Amino acid sequence: MTISRVFPRGAAAMAALLLTTAMFSAAPARANIVFDFSGTCKTNCIGTATGVLTLTDSYSFGSEITGANFISFDYSSSSRSFDITSLDDSDFVGGLNADGSFPFEEVVFAEVGPSGLPTFEAAANGFVVQTTEDPAAGDEGNSNSFTLVRGAVPEPSTWVMMLLGFAGLGYADYRKVKQTAVARP
Repeated sequence: MTISRVFPRGAAAMAALLLTTAMFSAAPARANIVFDFSGTCKTNCIGTATGVLTLTDSYSFGSEITGANFISFDYSSSSRSFDITSLDDSDFVGGLNADGSFPFEEVVFAEVGPSGLPTFEAAANGFVVQTTEDPAAGDEGNSNSFTLVRGAVPEPSTWVMMLLGFAGLGYADYRKVKQTAVARP
């Protein structure tokens, strides 16, 4: 048996194996839900305060944020920066819609625990950041926005279909070359 007859059969067998594996063993790929925060500083900070709120893919837009669907909130301004990553001792109020609006009056992330841990509160009319070290020195802003940013993660079946497409193109090119070679005298 020549290589020209083995390759198409081997490619077809490999494609069938990949498709079967993807269909029966791969779980759907899911990405975390990520919101970018931006706020205009008014008191105790200058310019723009920024942040990144990361929630699990199980978060349902418009519902209350809980410790089960919270991953982290990273905040930075001209006067301070912090990360809230603790799930055990955190307090949450409110949530976000997919368009970044508030389904409740506000959204609050407060890390409860040892002295110095921050509290972040945002509402339609501004934001407030405080630490227990000096609550009077917290950042305040008169406007803010949350923007949904999500990285696209292809499903496993998408990868399989792409690989099958490339295999099909390769096979079509192989057949074209073979037919052209046979047609020459």
